[in-house]
Amino acid sequence: MIHHPEDQLSAYLDDELSAEEKQAVETHLESCESCQALLDEWLALQVNVHNIFQSKQAPPAFEEIIMQTIEKNQQRTSGERWLAFPLIAIMLVCVIGITTVAMFLKFIHGFARLFVAILYMATHFMSSVPLVYFTVIALSVLVLIASIYSLQRALQITSLERG
Repeated sequence: MIHHPEDQLSAYLDDELSAEEKQAVETHLESCESCQALLDEWLALQVNVHNIFQSKQAPPAFEEIIMQTIEKNQQRTSGERWLAFPLIAIMLVCVIGITTVAMFLKFIHGFARLFVAILYMATHFMSSVPLVYFTVIALSVLVLIASIYSLQRALQITSLERG
């Protein structure tokens, strides 16, 4: 079975092979018609590309058109940069706001837990000391009686004004 150095033919065309590799490819090309035909085809393609490239001329003022396009792109990107500053500021305010709200909610949660603990401690203290317990009950009954009396008086005044 004959090994065809197709992967080396491109490097051979571009003169990128070492002297030993180049000699091995040339020896193979002398005895292999298919590799020689492939090399000839690639050489013709290379010549055609070179000829097409040489036949094309840049339009007049090509350099000036390119420079104007570059200037327009630079102006557009500098305008877009100014838009980025307000967007960054808005994002920063949002991040600070979210962080502040989260900290505030944690503070409120901690305060509520402290309030519940103090309330629990106060009720526990009141229930363990009978004098305080009965004093609170007596004051609650007095406030309830005063509220009922005030409500009764307000209803009497309202009914007298209507009738």
